[in-house]
Amino acid sequence: MKKFVLVLLILALIPTLTHAGWWRTYGGNRGDGGTHVEQTDDGGYITVGYRGFISDGWGNDSSNIWLLKTDSNGDTTWTQTYGGESIDLGSCVQQTSDGGYIVLGTTYSFGNGACDIWLLKTNENGDTVWTRTYGGEKGDAGEFVQQTLDGGYIISGRTASYGAGECDIWLIKTDAEGEITWDQIYGGTDYETSNYVTQTPDGGYSIIGNTKSFDSGYYDIWLLKTDSLGDTVWTRTYWKELSDCSNYGHQTSDGGYIIIGSITSIEGPGDFDVFLFKTNENGDSVWVRRYISEMDAHCIQETHDGGYIFVMNRWGSYGGDYICLIKTDENGNESWEQQFRREANDRGYCIQQTLDRGYVITGRTESFVLGSKDLILVKTDSLGNLAIEEPPTPATQPDWHITTPIGRTITLRAPEGTGTIDLAVFDASGRQVDEIRLASGNLIWGQGQPTGVYFIREVSGSSTTNKVVLVR
Repeated sequence: MKKFVLVLLILALIPTLTHAGWWRTYGGNRGDGGTHVEQTDDGGYITVGYRGFISDGWGNDSSNIWLLKTDSNGDTTWTQTYGGESIDLGSCVQQTSDGGYIVLGTTYSFGNGACDIWLLKTNENGDTVWTRTYGGEKGDAGEFVQQTLDGGYIISGRTASYGAGECDIWLIKTDAEGEITWDQIYGGTDYETSNYVTQTPDGGYSIIGNTKSFDSGYYDIWLLKTDSLGDTVWTRTYWKELSDCSNYGHQTSDGGYIIIGSITSIEGPGDFDVFLFKTNENGDSVWVRRYISEMDAHCIQETHDGGYIFVMNRWGSYGGDYICLIKTDENGNESWEQQFRREANDRGYCIQQTLDRGYVITGRTESFVLGSKDLILVKTDSLGNLAIEEPPTPATQPDWHITTPIGRTITLRAPEGTGTIDLAVFDASGRQVDEIRLASGNLIWGQGQPTGVYFIREVSGSSTTNKVVLVR
């Protein structure tokens, strides 16, 4: 099946929309995906993830780290891959002060053990300046990297090669060339992981992760504050009576922390709910918000208005995941929600607010792809819309509806006894391309039309608009 890039720019239909949005897919004939995205100083985007190149015959692809640079419209500026003959995965990317990029990932192709932390420095075009691997004889993995005020880097990861437990948090401080200045290991006799680190205003560091070694015997959220050399100042664990884990978090503008993750569901053991968790600068709990039976959430960011935005993945009734975007106020109360339902399994892993107050998401899609999965970038306006605001489902049965919204042709239906309904069809540029006169029963539309996205709107009467996709 051909892959269609769905760029929805319907400003002519909604004149009040200030920021256009789009959904873009990128990939080859294997499994690809995005894990982290940042807006760059030219207004474009840098995304890191993985690009598959060899299948083992069992549905598993070997992969390289994939760095993708686009302009502000999602058009590819350049791409680079890094790796060997095994599995190499990218987890984090940030633009550095010299205009290049620092990339963190995990490599099974190089290093000392089963897998090692892999740090790569590139120039502004993604060309490699230097690379470093860190690890021992067992499995070690990189999760998050940030450039520090001295021009070096702070890396948060996990190690099975060193430390006292099955797996411990590993904090590595490097100079500007990636050489280790110091490192620290945190953990007990069981299992610890981390997903975020940041340099704090006092020159120390804060780490967000999970621990299974202390107190409850379950996974607990673990927040650690260190000094400038990584020595522990204080630690906090949360919700010791339940099994919970953080998926992502970061320091907020008030000096506290916002954490998102999963916790034992009120539905009972074996199920999990999504939670938001806010602390003050000392790690004391301020508030908790719980979203019941909502699958999983991977990333949260503070927004310009002091609230929060997070991306989560829900299980659709058709049997596939779909991406859901939720905006909250400063107290974690939901302000609005947007859902992106498509043909197959789609998942979002990272979200960032953009300079125009909109949002950009990266992840992976199985909808309209060349291979098994493709990397996606999704750009929205400040309310989470793509390019056309799709009205809410009416409380009563509409005069007409779409029974087959995606296919070689589109099936429209009007209930028996309905009079004639005049419809206008617009393409993805906002240009009217057809007119439809719909009476009672079914009508097939789309023969002879090019593949792509269309919007069908009633000419008079209700303002119902339906989005459809023609494929071949």
